[in-house]
Amino acid sequence: MKAHAATSSIGSATVIVAMLEKTGTLKIASVGDCGLKVIRKGQVMFSTCPQEHYFDCPYQLSSEAIGQTSQDALVCTVNLMEGDMIVSGSDGFFDNIFDQEILGVINESLGTDEAGKSLPLSTQATGDVKQHGASFQSL
Repeated sequence: MKAHAATSSIGSATVIVAMLEKTGTLKIASVGDCGLKVIRKGQVMFSTCPQEHYFDCPYQLSSEAIGQTSQDALVCTVNLMEGDMIVSGSDGFFDNIFDQEILGVINESLGTDEAGKSLPLSTQATGDVKQHGASFQSL
């Protein structure tokens, strides 16, 4: 919040920030349509919700009066367990891959490194029209 308050640069962006505490608690703050999912035992057990004014018009953190501020962030916590996997990304990622596809890639991967490399490639392969007739580019 301090960094955002100190900026005078023109522009805006969606953002998600997560911090893992030593206790295993994941603290998350997001503005806009970036997302984060926690995968536990092959299931999506937590997912952030996008903030949009209307379709394809997300909240955006901005130094300008027309944008949102850090006070508009959705803040939540998740208690993680050993073996949980965190998947985060922009709308360009989550608009092009469904939860079942994410779970499939993770289940087929040999570990987190392979899954981390395979998930963006999956969005490139499926970056077609999936919802609302809109086409989105992958990461």
